Amino acid sequence: MEEQQLRFSKWFGTTRELIVMSPTHPCIVQFKLLGRLLDYPNGKSAMVYYGTGNTCRELLEAVLPQLQERFADQELVWRYKLQAQPAPGCQILIQRFEKRFGGPPVANRQE
Repeated sequence: MEEQQLRFSKWFGTTRELIVMSPTHPCIVQFKLLGRLLDYPNGKSAMVYYGTGNTCRELLEAVLPQLQERFADQELVWRYKLQAQPAPGCQILIQRFEKRFGGPPVANRQE
């Protein structure tokens, strides 16, 4: 019987304690600006990053410091979705995001 994929978790804050408590399974992670809707303002998304990792904890430890520096004046929140093979699932989410907002989340863009 195929294992059912879990939905995304609730949104979490970005403290060190939450990183330590994060799952040690492959996952997809999303970061967004706290208190902003995904189409706010004027069609601009509050989502700033999509990513995948061997474990949720490893990904957060690698990415969170960069995001906190980049968005130092705004509060970030994150959520995750456990997935055995996260990379394909993440690509689908990024493609949907690009279709809706005209490009990838800010922190996923090549500069």
